[in-house]
Amino acid sequence: MEGEEGCDVSIVARISGCPFPTLTWHKASLAKPEEKAAVQYDQHINKLVTPDKCTLLIQQASRNDSALYSLTASNSLGTVSKDIKLAVLGEFTLEWLPPSTDGGSKVTVKAGESVRMEAALRGKPQPEVKWTKDKAVGDNPRMSYETGSDYSKFLLTKSRRSDTGKYVITATNTAGTFTAYANVNVLDVPGPVRNLRITGIGADKCRVVWDVLCF
Repeated sequence: MEGEEGCDVSIVARISGCPFPTLTWHKASLAKPEEKAAVQYDQHINKLVTPDKCTLLIQQASRNDSALYSLTASNSLGTVSKDIKLAVLGEFTLEWLPPSTDGGSKVTVKAGESVRMEAALRGKPQPEVKWTKDKAVGDNPRMSYETGSDYSKFLLTKSRRSDTGKYVITATNTAGTFTAYANVNVLDVPGPVRNLRITGIGADKCRVVWDVLCF
């Protein structure tokens, strides 16, 4: 089952037995389900028992409450138990890793060099990550990225002047969507000029002007 971070979560089990059973909740991490420990009741987590139900109430749930919960019912005739997995979903974060230059918002390379960027991310469930350039939806065979449990690495090989632009990373899971971006500037040798004009010709000087090309 799933719960929302900051909200109350109730795990409800229906109970029947004669004599009425003793009820015990256990908790184990999802990574090590075999290591179960009895739930310690306090103001955050409590057990509510009625003649036909047993409820584990978790108030203002957090991600730390995500676990495998087990209810064990015992009486003089025997013992039974049931497990349920709880995943507490919450907002996730996405940020650039500590950069070596100007805060990670601008990346400058020379034409032909590779563009490498890395973003740190975390979320539960694991977010789906996508990189795009200037809202482009087409595939670029020179562009690739690798995403792990807490990071996403971007690689653009053999950069060109036309690769200059805004690169956006979008991370999405059931809790929502988050974006971050970096501006990439690819430096190259000057290209052909347009509309070259020579004015102000004198004995030892002249003025050369041309139109700037936009890329």
